[in-house]
Parts: sequence; C-alpha cells; structure tokens
Amino acid sequence: MFIIMAYDMDTTDENYENNARKVRQIASRYLNRIQKSVFYGNLSEGKFKELEMQIRTSIKNSNDKIVFYVFEDNVKYIVIKINHNEDEIIL
Repeated sequence: MFIIMAYDMDTTDENYENNARKVRQIASRYLNRIQKSVFYGNLSEGKFKELEMQIRTSIKNSNDKIVFYVFEDNVKYIVIKINHNEDEIIL
C-alpha cells in the first residue's frame, strides 16, 4: 500500500509541541518525511494498522487532525519539489 499521511495539530493547545513531536516520531518509524507535516511511503497492511493505532493512541486533543491517503500498490507518483533556489523532480 502506498500511504500519504498529513497532520494538523491544534497550535492553541499548551502541549502542541509535545503532541506534534510524538506524531512526527511515530510517523518517522514507518514513513519518509517530505514536508514538515507530511509523510509518505509503502507499507504492508499490517504495518499500516500498527501506524494507525499508534497515531490514534497518541492523539489527545480532539482538534488535532491526522489524514491518511491509502493507495493500491501499483501507484506511480511524481514529487515536484519547488523551493526558492532550485527545483527538483523525483520519479
């Protein structure tokens, strides 16, 4: 399965930094970080369920949002990275 995970944490929560760090640490064990709050990668169904469960148990604030986009295995993707100094395309 090809997974894209994005998160949006409630910045008004006094524990915002700790909550965001926990989510990043968990996601980094399973997926590659592509932006500050976006991760992607290939996972088996079992590993995806592990990731989802760990994320669910780490979320304490009802305003924190995690989104998983799940695609079948044969997905082709192109990453176009645009920044101030140079552009990069990864196939």
